[in-house]
Amino acid sequence: MLGPPSRRTAPIQRPRLLELTRERFSYRLMTFVGGAGFGKSTLIRQALADNVAEPRGIDACIECTADDIHLAELSSRLRAVLEVDGVPLPDPSADARALADAIALRSPIDVCVIIEDAHLLAGAPSWPLVRALLDRLPPNGHLLLSTRVEPDLPVARLAALGTAAFIDEQDLAFTPEECAEFGEVRGLDLTAAPIAWPAMAELAAAGASRHLRRSYLVQEVVAALTPGVRRLLGAVVVAEGADDAIASALMGRPVNVADELRPVPLVHVDDDGWVQPHDLWRQALADLLTPDEQRDAQDVAAITLASRGRMAQGIRLHCDAGNWEAAGRVALAALSIQPPAIATASLAQLLDVVPVDRRTHPGWQLAGALVTYERSLTAARTALERLAERLPEAPGLSNDERNAALVSTMFHLGTIGRRMADEDLLASVAERLAPLAAVRHPRALAVRASVRGFLAQIHGRCSEGLEAFDDVDHGSISAEQSAHVLMMVGNLHLLDGRAETASARYREAAAKTSGSVRLLAEELLATARWAAGETEEAIAAEQHCLEAADRLGLTSRAAQFRAMLSAMLAMVGRIDEAKEAFAELPVELGSRSADGETMALSLLTLTLIELDRGDRAAALAFLARIPAPDGNCQRALFLPAATIVALLPERRDEWRKIEAGLIREAAALGMAVGGSMPLPVAIPLERARALVPVALLPAATGPEPAVEAGAPRFSLGLLGPVTMRRDDVALTAAPWRRLRVRELLAAIALTGPRSREQLAELLWPDQAEGVAARNLRVNLSYLGDALDPDRSRGAPSSVITVQGNLLALSPMLVWVDLATFDGCRARARAAELDNDPAGALAALAEAIGLWRGDVAAEIDAEWLDDIRRQRRAQYVVSASRAGELALAAGDTASALGFADQVLEVDPSHERAGRLQAACLLGAGNRSGALAAIRACLQHCDDMGVDAEPETLVIAARLGLS
Repeated sequence: MLGPPSRRTAPIQRPRLLELTRERFSYRLMTFVGGAGFGKSTLIRQALADNVAEPRGIDACIECTADDIHLAELSSRLRAVLEVDGVPLPDPSADARALADAIALRSPIDVCVIIEDAHLLAGAPSWPLVRALLDRLPPNGHLLLSTRVEPDLPVARLAALGTAAFIDEQDLAFTPEECAEFGEVRGLDLTAAPIAWPAMAELAAAGASRHLRRSYLVQEVVAALTPGVRRLLGAVVVAEGADDAIASALMGRPVNVADELRPVPLVHVDDDGWVQPHDLWRQALADLLTPDEQRDAQDVAAITLASRGRMAQGIRLHCDAGNWEAAGRVALAALSIQPPAIATASLAQLLDVVPVDRRTHPGWQLAGALVTYERSLTAARTALERLAERLPEAPGLSNDERNAALVSTMFHLGTIGRRMADEDLLASVAERLAPLAAVRHPRALAVRASVRGFLAQIHGRCSEGLEAFDDVDHGSISAEQSAHVLMMVGNLHLLDGRAETASARYREAAAKTSGSVRLLAEELLATARWAAGETEEAIAAEQHCLEAADRLGLTSRAAQFRAMLSAMLAMVGRIDEAKEAFAELPVELGSRSADGETMALSLLTLTLIELDRGDRAAALAFLARIPAPDGNCQRALFLPAATIVALLPERRDEWRKIEAGLIREAAALGMAVGGSMPLPVAIPLERARALVPVALLPAATGPEPAVEAGAPRFSLGLLGPVTMRRDDVALTAAPWRRLRVRELLAAIALTGPRSREQLAELLWPDQAEGVAARNLRVNLSYLGDALDPDRSRGAPSSVITVQGNLLALSPMLVWVDLATFDGCRARARAAELDNDPAGALAALAEAIGLWRGDVAAEIDAEWLDDIRRQRRAQYVVSASRAGELALAAGDTASALGFADQVLEVDPSHERAGRLQAACLLGAGNRSGALAAIRACLQHCDDMGVDAEPETLVIAARLGLS
């Protein structure tokens, strides 16, 4: 993106335009339409800074480049600023839906998507995405376009509806007052002859004629430049910016580019020395350099930028110069390192500009294969195999280039072989690399070892796989590549049950690198400690890694680590802590970091939460969504192995295919649990708990009792007064009307399984042990009479299961509203993980519909206080979130209803208060919104707490500071 003109002083503030721009959160669409130099970018920068100082919503801003004409590139950039992970979709409408859903998940906070230089997208394949996004924006979504031409959007129709604002050149131009202020700041008297065009005013302030026209830039400014400065300026324009090193390469002499271009107006110099000419200078390029000089500058800039690792820009400049062979060489160099220096989406864009008859260089052939890889593994395999056959005879390649191309080709073929589980292809790759490995080619050794290691891993021959890595020369490959190899070696050791050795490799990998790679190695080390049965130590290490990822701003890693931590906590039975950690996954605000591994761990956590509350059907539903192992044995799959095998016996074969130690051991324990077999006594309990969740261990004592056909079904209501229905008929008999009987059932349902001693102490804490035990026996008898009046005298109730001395509700006979409430909340969380606000709203609405009041509302007991506080907090959070999602869906009435429900329970609840204000504002009731937000702020002040940033955003939109 070409930068703004340089300024001798700070840009002047233009309050009238800034005030208009603040209203972007009130309009569905706002457009800035004006030619280059009208201050659009400056105004947007000021608006962004203003929103940071006094937030009114969230800005998500991108500056378009020529690359954004491609749908995949624009989608990737919009996904990045909106934190939507995943691959861009080929259908603009579906892609826009995903982006709009991410915006909706941030409700009630408004989100404005700002696209600068949108004129570059006019008529491009990516433009339908912009149109579709505008059509699908939720009520809290807004779009601001900065463009030189009127966009192909229904601006007039939206403006007639009052949902669009159009700011054109007449608005953007300096008023006489602004021009006078500008002249005063710049030390120039412009009162007699005001200049409306800001860029031309900058030129005037730089000493140009008072009667400037657009042609002045060429006719007067260029003519006044020395030939050397003119050539330097032209070369820097061609290179799209430069620092001293690039400018020196362009000119063939030492250059201090900032000093030499200091006399030139409309040139921006960054603090780091990067010089960027304004876009206006590109219009004058033909007057700065001849066509041959332009091509020479493009090639020199391409070589320099590629040497700095900016491969894509280097390739593009070579292509602009028509130097297809040089561009192919850079492409080959970029794709012959791991990971490749150019993303697949960028490769596709670069290929689009290369004529088909110019794609003869192996670099372009490799690029074409990798682009095909995204669409079809079979087609990519064919293209790569054809390239491998042609490489030995390819002209114009040095031996090093040819070898690098072959290794890269084999690497990608090996990756395809792994994904397709094609052992013949993998064996072929290893064989093709053997000659290079024999002469100790470093990357060939590493790639061949990885392929051979994976072949061995498939068949459980971990020792054989480890031997393959003995040939890797760590001193001849990069530290990062070496660390990744060590982590792969550690994974093999870990799968084979050698956790200590795996830990040593992970530590070695961590010592080689820093940043995200080191953090990954440390987190794998935590997983190894888990596999060794050191569950508490592993949890502490995982927590440490999570905190480090948060500090480093590694959003995706942090989400992955948090999901792992949640699963670990759930595995050891620390369900409340698991729920708390899981609740902090950054999905509610739309952060799309739920990759495959994160999703697998999240599904496992949800499974264990459902098991803990006794809903086996819901647990199986979550568990069934965990993908089958693909042979890679990702560390996330170590954890669910036993759970899947125990609960879904039909999936045992999937896990038995991986004959590696850790998976085999976990699967064996899972089969023991699922088959009601005793756990192997040779395995210490702590290690068994590292492989089999605590939630499953009690199931190993015996099978669940079968339910007789025609047995009555019960429905227990705990949200509000305790109710019980048998075969859909409410219990009203005398035993049920006893308050202690209902309290006893509530205690078993809410705190069980519990021993008789624990129940007696809980319900009769002030009674002697013997008296409390007698009271329990009596009330258990009354409870049996209420639930099973036809049972044999002295027989236990079928609703209460007895496991040794533990009493619990039978999950097969009793539906509990609180369990369904939790299940709905879990479904809502999963829906937000899937970027599905509609699904989340439906699940939350179902949960809220179950609420009749505080848990066991008619019972006055101290043991219920914490439970009530926790459940009330869950209710108000769920109802507030449902209101936010309803508001994002355009259902203001329902959203306001949810807010009112929360405020009825807790009048000082800040989240519901600001939601109420946002609803009233959206409905056009500004006075009501002001009253609501003032009340919300007053509650915060009364409690002595600072209002949350989201509340201040709503307040700012209403003009309150």
